[in-house]
Amino acid sequence: MSVLDFILLNFLLFLPVLGAPPSSHPQKLKIGVSIYWRATCIVQKAFRSNNDGLFEDLDKGFLQGNLGDWLSPPRKFSLMRLESEHLGIWAYGFKLRMAEFNQKSNTELLEDLKDDLDGYLESKHHEWLFDDCVVDLLIDVKEEKNQRNFSAPDVNENTKRLRRVRRGQKKRNSSTNLGSLRSLYPIRTPHEPNKTQFVDNDRSPEFEPSSLTKREDDDFEVVALENAWDGLPTLSAPKDTALLKNEKISRTYFHYTNPGEGVVVYVVDGYGDLNNDEFRNLKLDGVLSAGAPPFDFLTDIQDAGDHGSIMVDKIAGEHAGIAQRARIVYTSVVEGSSSVTLFSQLGALLYTYDNIINRYVDLDIPCIISIAWQFGLGRRDRGSPLLEEGDTIAKPFVEILNKLMDLDNVIMVSSAGNGKPGDPIIHYPSRLGLDAPKRRHVVVGGTDRKGLNMWQFDTKIPNFVWAPSEGIWTYGHTSADVFVEPVSGTSIAEATVAGMLAMYISLDLDSNTRLEDAITKLKTLSWKRNPEGVPIIHNGITPDQWPEKFRKIID
Repeated sequence: MSVLDFILLNFLLFLPVLGAPPSSHPQKLKIGVSIYWRATCIVQKAFRSNNDGLFEDLDKGFLQGNLGDWLSPPRKFSLMRLESEHLGIWAYGFKLRMAEFNQKSNTELLEDLKDDLDGYLESKHHEWLFDDCVVDLLIDVKEEKNQRNFSAPDVNENTKRLRRVRRGQKKRNSSTNLGSLRSLYPIRTPHEPNKTQFVDNDRSPEFEPSSLTKREDDDFEVVALENAWDGLPTLSAPKDTALLKNEKISRTYFHYTNPGEGVVVYVVDGYGDLNNDEFRNLKLDGVLSAGAPPFDFLTDIQDAGDHGSIMVDKIAGEHAGIAQRARIVYTSVVEGSSSVTLFSQLGALLYTYDNIINRYVDLDIPCIISIAWQFGLGRRDRGSPLLEEGDTIAKPFVEILNKLMDLDNVIMVSSAGNGKPGDPIIHYPSRLGLDAPKRRHVVVGGTDRKGLNMWQFDTKIPNFVWAPSEGIWTYGHTSADVFVEPVSGTSIAEATVAGMLAMYISLDLDSNTRLEDAITKLKTLSWKRNPEGVPIIHNGITPDQWPEKFRKIID
């Protein structure tokens, strides 16, 4: 056979393959990631510190027994405990696979899962341990592809929130059978938060903004940041408004050196990316998170927002920050699927509590917890239901928020909300300022450029204050770009107040009443920039403290 005949023969043999149409059954993504749904079950308070083997038996049932047939493979990544080192186990999270061609709704499947759980616990001589369960996340591969522009059909949401299902009084046999696979994975340790080590990023010695001029004859040196970003100058504006007719003064932010030194600020938020130059000198003390870890590309939705970045920037960023020497602990309410779940939000608060207890209480280091977040059942977007007063799902949030506010070295700051003036404040944690006010809980409203209230407010809250909230310049961030943007809303006002409190405290670190004194200053130093407006916070610096260059302007 000639070489030409050999080539022709092989071409004819492989022609059906080369010319075959695409398969009607394309290869699926790797097992366990195409479609899954998430459920979170809240552990009853009486069982949180259970020592009779209940949780160990529950883990065995899922990781080595038939309960594991509910879990999306691999099982060891689909079962999570929400465990506080000091407060016990508060919740279980289940990443559940979808039975192919199953016609049942998620709420029906959740009832079946609870029946199977109940039967298993009874076989191990354990009582039912959960207060309530909720389906708080549904992931579909088409939605993942749409996020990455892989020509998938358009979808309006990349998570779906479903109504809660409470355990019924009457048991029934489960009609769902997902198979009898047995897990080969050993029992894994309880899910722990992802933590970073202590990071000490002192300012680069060569960094000295050319716009800073200094005055050195006071105990606390005052510097002037000229051409400051919008939102900063009003925080140090003189009460003599005639002085603001001078453009240089009206665009300058006067502040103390080393603002926030000695204070730790916990930023409980979501979608924070600290990898840009605005944070190159950030004193990052740690990063905490709860929930499922991220998997490979296209196995979990990846959605980069910038809300958390903006909050950190306003508190301690290079150009927008108010307390640039404060140490930051970023606590994410977002988990690996880039989604906000009940599990990840509750975990953020529990891990914040543990971190403060373990690191700062004994050292008596003052901490501020900044929360410009409204806790809800699912992803933070339009239509996401908020936690409701008295709901079994809301109770653990109320409990841990109160525990945080009861710590002797903590101030909590939260946003009033971006609803209309007159709308009631119904979200957590801010509604606690009405329901059960704490002396170290500050709720923040926002003003427009004219000094008028823009958003929700309630003066019945003892520690209610206002800060600028319209067109405030910060660094934003998306997966594609880093950019400067004007931001409006009570979130940016809340971050402003958190930074201001850190600054006040840093001026009086040795006082036994430094936290209460800082809150008092926040209110007593506030004044109306507009006779028809509301009092806005101020850093307390007066013209006689300005650097000489500026005092000469007004003499």
